[in-house]
Amino acid sequence: MDRSLNINPQNLPPQALKRIAASKNSNTSSSLLSIGSQLSIESCGFIPVGEVMGCMVQNIGFAGYVSCGWGGYGVPPTYTTLCDGANSRQWGALTPYLDALNSGYDTAISRMLTEAHELGADGVVGVSIKESRLGDGFREYMALGTAVKALGRIHSPTPFATLLTGNEVAKLMQSGWMPKAIMVAISLGIRHNDYYTMMATRSFGPNTEVPGHTDLLNAIRNDVRRKISTYVSRIGAEGAILSDQITTEIHEMEIAEQHKDMVGMAHLMGSAIVRFNTHRDLKTENHTPIVLGLKKLTSHK
Repeated sequence: MDRSLNINPQNLPPQALKRIAASKNSNTSSSLLSIGSQLSIESCGFIPVGEVMGCMVQNIGFAGYVSCGWGGYGVPPTYTTLCDGANSRQWGALTPYLDALNSGYDTAISRMLTEAHELGADGVVGVSIKESRLGDGFREYMALGTAVKALGRIHSPTPFATLLTGNEVAKLMQSGWMPKAIMVAISLGIRHNDYYTMMATRSFGPNTEVPGHTDLLNAIRNDVRRKISTYVSRIGAEGAILSDQITTEIHEMEIAEQHKDMVGMAHLMGSAIVRFNTHRDLKTENHTPIVLGLKKLTSHK
């Protein structure tokens, strides 16, 4: 997720606007947090102000042929080529496909944060992000979490977001850190099925390493880690807590007669964090760690 999030109420669907209006007019606030998480987040000076959600449905279909770049003459490449999305236009359908995936996650998270902003929240905790295949090329991207508001005097103009639970956010703050943003990194790579790879994947072949697949998976795993590090630096964060292990998938594409490529995708999510001095701040006023943490969040350009 490399593009800037767009916090704008005009980008929300009509039903989302109705949901926000109903929440503002209600005397109660809902929460998706467990009892333990809610008590933990309240002990740090946050109160839940409602559930927030962002979603979009995309039609992701055929976008043209794609290949490793080998035209079928001479010696084919024996290395993996990575796609950089909007920054790369030479690998055909991989570029619009990667751009579509990034746009799906970006839009869902942006709409969720817009709802939180409209409720006067300073952040969203316990966020879950899902991608659902709806058939016929349609995919839904959804981000769902609990918006929280700080009890301090200073509030963030742009809500933070984190995949961490209320318990985890409380422990994070006690250690001198604050959540900042959710990161979703996707890497796409393509590799030509060279002779050695084809021999290793024969149904009657021996139990042996498939060198092309090994190279492809190593390349996209390294690239998705690089993208996470780049995103942390770009938004001014000081670290990241990864929510899970890297997930990968590969599939074969037949580009032309006697020309097959392997396409691999790696996916990684996490929460960017920033630091503040807990022990010094606790001496000044109640909930100061939250107040100064939010100052730190807004100080990065």
